[in-house]
Amino acid sequence: MELKSGKFRLTKDQLTEASVHLPNSPKIWTTFVVLVVPCTLFLLVAAGFAVYYGSQGAGPQQIVERTQAASSWILVAVQLLLLGFVALLSWSGDEIDWSLPSSRRGGVELAVGATCGIGLGVTYVFGLAPALTWVQRSLGDYVPPGSVLPAVGQSLWPFFIADVLLAPFVEESIYRGWATNRLLLRFGLLPTVLIVCGSFGLLHWAGGLWYVLLVGFVAGELFISLRLLRNNLVAPFAAHFGLNVVEYLFVWLRH
Repeated sequence: MELKSGKFRLTKDQLTEASVHLPNSPKIWTTFVVLVVPCTLFLLVAAGFAVYYGSQGAGPQQIVERTQAASSWILVAVQLLLLGFVALLSWSGDEIDWSLPSSRRGGVELAVGATCGIGLGVTYVFGLAPALTWVQRSLGDYVPPGSVLPAVGQSLWPFFIADVLLAPFVEESIYRGWATNRLLLRFGLLPTVLIVCGSFGLLHWAGGLWYVLLVGFVAGELFISLRLLRNNLVAPFAAHFGLNVVEYLFVWLRH
């Protein structure tokens, strides 16, 4: 059996090789629960910060402003919770396989992924970010245009911890690691790509509708393409890390 879509061609044997730690009969509903957990935790943490500021006597507008100013700390809290969630998944027996196939070398995978991620990061800084702001102003959004990066730039060290040190490992473990193999075995290639990219985009709901689509179906598409083409998590991790480093440097230089 082959799973096909354009230039992707995965045989059942290749999926088995990449999925040696999967249970024999994975329950698909657990996969969807896992994909919902990250964005739900993000919502709960943000709501918790807002409730706290409200309990301190802040008015509605002050709550919004203080919560936005605390964006980097919210990201740290979310990523730490998700790191614990990844550990829980591994502890429960559903190991996330970070090993490389025998035909791959770690240095090559890191270089390939980092090159792709840095390239996308530069494209984002000089092309996609301005285009995103233009779309938000032209078509509207539920967040103010261009408000995401200035908000996280108010606390650079927490943003570095969340975005550079934690997010690449945590998010690749969940989306391109734990979920992708299980969805491939049940649904095939195209539905898997759409589900993983869509759920990854939803994790970034605080950036607005257009940011969700940009992250999910541009960055997310790059990451899952590397996962499928390179048959490992090291390459998409390196791409994610490279992209986030460029994003952090952009925020730091503008601060």
